[in-house]
Amino acid sequence: MILLLLLPSYLYILQKKMLYISLPSDKYVYGYVALLCLLAFRDTSFTNGLRISFTVVVDIFLPYFVISRLLTSQKQLHLAFTALLLTSIILAFASIFEAVKHWHLYSAILKEVGNIGVSLGYLDRADTLRAGAVFGSPIALGYMLVIASGLLIYFKPYVRNKYLFYFLFIIMVTALISSLSRGPWIGFAVLVLAFLWTGKHSIRNIFTVLSSGVAFILIISQIPQLDRITQLLPFLGTSASETVKLQSNA
Repeated sequence: MILLLLLPSYLYILQKKMLYISLPSDKYVYGYVALLCLLAFRDTSFTNGLRISFTVVVDIFLPYFVISRLLTSQKQLHLAFTALLLTSIILAFASIFEAVKHWHLYSAILKEVGNIGVSLGYLDRADTLRAGAVFGSPIALGYMLVIASGLLIYFKPYVRNKYLFYFLFIIMVTALISSLSRGPWIGFAVLVLAFLWTGKHSIRNIFTVLSSGVAFILIISQIPQLDRITQLLPFLGTSASETVKLQSNA
C-alpha cells in the first residue's frame, strides 16, 4: 500500500533531480535506517535480513523522503496535517465503538488483505476489549491517536469554536483510553507536558497538571469500586504486568 501511494511521487522527485541530502535531518534519518538494516541480519538468514531491510526502507525512508521533498510550504503542511487529523477522528470514533460493543470492526477486512504481523484476535485487558481499528493492533492505534492529539493541539489556534476543540480532544482521549495501551498513554503524557512546557506560564501549568494527576490517582486508589482503573495505570497497576517485563527484556 505504501509503495502504491508513494512510489509515483518518489519517481517524480527523481525526475526533478532533487538531492538525497539537502536537509539537516537527512543524515540522522538515513543513519537510523542504515542501523536498522544492519541489525536486520542478526540471528537470521541472509534472505530474511534482506526482506526486513526492504521493509525498513519502504516504511521509513520512502515516506520521509517523499514528504520532506514535496511538502515545502506551510500551506501544504497544513493540508497534510488536516487530512491525517480528519482520518484519525474517524478512527477515534471507531475505536470507541469497538470498546463499547466488544467488536472489532475491521477484523474481517484485515484477514482478507492478509495483514501479517498484527494481532487479529480479541485482546482483553481487565475484562475490556482493546480497540485496534484498522491497525489490528491496540498499540499502533494508540500511538496514531497520540500523533493525532498532537495535531489537534497544534490546530487549536485555528479552531474558532472552542467547544468543538474540547469535544474532539475528549474524543481523542477516550479513544486512546479504549486502546488500553500503556506505552501510548505515557507518550500522550509526554506530549501534553511538552506542549505545556513550550507555552506561557509553563512551570505553573505543569505543576497544576501533575498535582491534579496525583490527586486523581490518590482518590481513585481509595475507592474499591474504582480499583479496576488503578490496575491499568502504567507503573502502578498490576493488570497484564507480565507484558511490561517482556517488553523491557526485549
